[in-house]
Amino acid sequence: MITHPTPESRAALAAAVSQALNGAPVTLADDALSKTDTLIIEREHPRDGSGQLLNGRVRGLAEQFQLVKAGDQCSLVHLRTERHFTLAGVTCSAL
Repeated sequence: MITHPTPESRAALAAAVSQALNGAPVTLADDALSKTDTLIIEREHPRDGSGQLLNGRVRGLAEQFQLVKAGDQCSLVHLRTERHFTLAGVTCSAL
């Protein structure tokens, strides 16, 4: 898990998740990956022009990521694609 979250480490995490999702904008909690090694990103629910949720089926599954540590390096693994994203400036520890 991330041991010392900073604005820079949160930005690196958000950038890695966005890159894994083909540049889609993402919103992450400030404590993302600071209590667990798993991150689940749900798709945004469609809304109408006034901001009300649209009824109907939400398409697509949530995306899952896992934080891994190899030596001193922290990486984010996109579980569906098995792609690894190095998290520069992020400190982490094994659970």
